[in-house]
Amino acid sequence: MVDEITTGLEQTALLGANTFALDGDPALRVVADRDRLRRALTNILDNALRYSPTGAAIEIGWSPADDSTVVITVRDHGPGIDADLLPHIFEPGIRGAPATGSADSGAGLGLAIAKRLVEHQNATLTAHNEPTGGATLVLTLRAYTRAWRVSSTTTAPSST
Repeated sequence: MVDEITTGLEQTALLGANTFALDGDPALRVVADRDRLRRALTNILDNALRYSPTGAAIEIGWSPADDSTVVITVRDHGPGIDADLLPHIFEPGIRGAPATGSADSGAGLGLAIAKRLVEHQNATLTAHNEPTGGATLVLTLRAYTRAWRVSSTTTAPSST
């Protein structure tokens, strides 16, 4: 799924000479509503592109955190999130200053929507600044396991 989303955003990335650096096991699967997860990840990646300087890579990784959890990380190399805004970054209307050269900082709804979409799947979305600059958003989802397949009839798994 990450490949599909990044392919859809490549034109936007190319406008800023940005690239996506993917790192994860393509066979890894999560328990999630595919459409909601796609929309959440699209909003997160769009935000990373918006706040990244020209030519910077957006790093996207996914890996098992443990036997029942998968973590997807999206790291940009922009200015990071202002310390005063960080606790409120998922609230509607909250937005930071765009990266140098970016024409638009948006309406401040993308991450708020992503957070709600993620929470509706019993998952979490958090953000932190990197010591060397930039911000990382961390999406934590239930891993699709054999035990889940046997015991659940609700949500189909999505591949990352």
